[in-house]
Amino acid sequence: MSLTLKEQRIKDDLIDVSKKLFQLFGFVKTTMEDIAKTARKSKSTLYRFFKNKEEVLHGVITKEIYELHYVVVKESSKGRNSAEKLRLYLKTILTETKKKLLIYSLIKGELDVIPFNTAIVKKKLDTLDMEEVTGILRNGIILKEFSSSYYEYVSSIAYYLVNATRGLMLQLVFSDDLSNVDNDNNFDVFIDILLKGLES
Repeated sequence: MSLTLKEQRIKDDLIDVSKKLFQLFGFVKTTMEDIAKTARKSKSTLYRFFKNKEEVLHGVITKEIYELHYVVVKESSKGRNSAEKLRLYLKTILTETKKKLLIYSLIKGELDVIPFNTAIVKKKLDTLDMEEVTGILRNGIILKEFSSSYYEYVSSIAYYLVNATRGLMLQLVFSDDLSNVDNDNNFDVFIDILLKGLES
């Protein structure tokens, strides 16, 4: 449904409150009544925007995705050339994921009881990242910063870059042993290897 600016602010407030409650008490223990009470809204207002707690969680995760994407795009735009833009894009995905591990730890800890379609999240992430990475690669080839021999393979290269980074991102989220990934220098080495073959 189309929302007015005021309605969107109310919905965003409900999502922010829900995120904090999920982090503090977990998804299972948090109730719709808890969310409404903490947000100082009536339950009818809450149910106007969300049919159930699963929809609230979807709202929380969706907002996290778009906030992450905004930060990543903003950071990558600081790059002086296409290689640096791509490096910043991929690295920021990982560093920002580290900052959001608290909300991801909720999903990890209660994944077996949360009726949440992770495929929807993956599709949104893939669409956003593929568009950005493909654009950076094509621009780099046009500017002769990347080899023109890769032009016809841009979509495939973007796919591999995004999914290689996503694999490391999932390692951050779901692994109990972060010794090999929780290090900025390791991030740089990983991205160096990914980008080296693209050099013109």
